[in-house]
Amino acid sequence: MQGASCVQQIILEIAGDGQITQDEVLQLEQVMKNLETMERASMELRLWMQKYVGQ
Repeated sequence: MQGASCVQQIILEIAGDGQITQDEVLQLEQVMKNLETMERASMELRLWMQKYVGQ
């Protein structure tokens, strides 16, 4: 889960001062893309497990 803690740290650093610069907006957009990719992979794994493992 190293990736999740890295994402969390980036969000905390950006939000920490209460202001979001243009560079930070770009970082947040990349974070969102990464989270969407992780979400998709998680759902696919869950479906695979339900089908083949019965979980």
